[in-house]
Amino acid sequence: MAFEKARTSLLNITDRLRRVLGSAGEIPLELSKDLIPVVIAADLRDPGSSSYRGRRFAFVPEVQSISAGFGWVLKLQTDCIIDQLWAASITGGQGVRFWLLDPTTAPVNAPATQVGTWLEGKAAPTSSDRPPIIGSGEVSVNLGGGTPEIAPTSQNLVFTMTQGNACFAVPQGIYVKANSHLIIQLPTTGTVGVFSIGMYARIF
Repeated sequence: MAFEKARTSLLNITDRLRRVLGSAGEIPLELSKDLIPVVIAADLRDPGSSSYRGRRFAFVPEVQSISAGFGWVLKLQTDCIIDQLWAASITGGQGVRFWLLDPTTAPVNAPATQVGTWLEGKAAPTSSDRPPIIGSGEVSVNLGGGTPEIAPTSQNLVFTMTQGNACFAVPQGIYVKANSHLIIQLPTTGTVGVFSIGMYARIF
């Protein structure tokens, strides 16, 4: 049979396995004609399985009144997967926008305070074990002269919301490289509104 002599290229599967398993060296893989039944006993991606990679964390500031043009600047200090971004406009009729800066582009409002909380294996409040995220607090978001790399444009926006009572975005995983910035801002026009936003992520 032709299949007996066929050799199938698995393209970049070995590279993916190397990255997921954190291993080095050759990983020999090939397809054969044999079928091997497999029973999955556990999913190592489940909460509680990770001491670092895969460990989940959140950034959720308190619901508060914020002015037009204000928002937050966040720096993710390690490679992360953002699983969910969400926003809710409770009063004031404002929208919100989220955009990403690459690791080589620094925002004008540099964050300086460790923020967020672990969703997995959180220790005592005084522990030095904190999520890999630095925040600016609520600030007037300076767009650095409106340059395309820093300003919210179609080149870097990942979520926008117009006025409304609630809106959720689940982009099925946004891979963010270490030292990238996530900027969250209300529109530069409009009235003060009561607003709530949040981000859920995990270390990659």
